[in-house]
Amino acid sequence: MCPQVVQENERALGYWTMYLANVAPGHLSPIDAPLLARLCMALAYADQANESIEESGLVVNAPNTGFPIQSPYLAVLNRQTEIARKLASELALPPAERNRVGPYTPEKEGPSPWDALEP
Repeated sequence: MCPQVVQENERALGYWTMYLANVAPGHLSPIDAPLLARLCMALAYADQANESIEESGLVVNAPNTGFPIQSPYLAVLNRQTEIARKLASELALPPAERNRVGPYTPEKEGPSPWDALEP
């Protein structure tokens, strides 16, 4: 089942659904669900930070001095993007990473436990 934190964030849920719909069959196993959830949350947070940057700009005025400073949302965007990149790599989602792992093949016949993770 999709983790609650992902279900409660519309943007993260969109990423979760997109990954489950597009990942190659057998690529992910049920044990990958927590990492996939973190990936989806990181991407959602990065999107939120990007929207804030678009609203306020890359440079804002410091609250105490009024001097121009880099938007604090830029650090959030960069950090969440880096987290997402690392998680995607761990899950072998980028094309360059897919060749280093083989597909997950359960030992028993029947439905995949991964099917239970769909929203």
